[in-house]
Amino acid sequence: MSDRKKLNKKVRLSRGGNRTTSAEHGIIFEKLETLFDGMQASPPIAFYPNIVSASQFVFVPGLTDPCTPHIVPRLPLPTYVTSDMTRLVPKSIFTTNPCRLQYCTREIVLFRADLVPKLLQGTLYKPSKGEIAHCVKRTVISQGHLSPLPLNALTVHWDFDYCLRLYPLPDLVVIGDRTEAYSGEYKECQVLNPGSFCNNGFQFNAYTPFSNSIDECVL
Repeated sequence: MSDRKKLNKKVRLSRGGNRTTSAEHGIIFEKLETLFDGMQASPPIAFYPNIVSASQFVFVPGLTDPCTPHIVPRLPLPTYVTSDMTRLVPKSIFTTNPCRLQYCTREIVLFRADLVPKLLQGTLYKPSKGEIAHCVKRTVISQGHLSPLPLNALTVHWDFDYCLRLYPLPDLVVIGDRTEAYSGEYKECQVLNPGSFCNNGFQFNAYTPFSNSIDECVL
């Protein structure tokens, strides 16, 4: 397949929930195992064999998912929880948070964190609702770091701080924030927050690497 045809493919981006606490990690493990065990008998995605064979699924853990303490970067979900899913969907990838994707000549950074509430807590200038998206993307891109926050707002593992840096700038930065969806461009870098998939009427975004464009979609 030529690079032009590859670049014309779309990357679909959505975000799940992220409202649990560390005390509930044991319960979450049980629910995840039950979910993946139930999918063995009748996996929903099995009705779409073409998608399973031709697509790759990237699962990025949230800050409160059961893998490591409340610190970034985060490790992937344990393999004993995800092994059944990997067997059913061989092209599923359980990665770190944040993670980087290379698709042909495009570089994509995925980061799940509620940055907006944390940024608003420490800002001297309170932006209006319409200014929040611009302020977030300008702050993140200008600082060249996914977590331009004090350590009491979001703890960073210093040995792996380089994983949060954005130099050189990628083509797309996806921030999984629970706030309203937004997208925009700053310094020739696309910044996107797809928002909550379930709470926003099953909306998601499709990224076209060839044109470096983002489209809004809904089921």
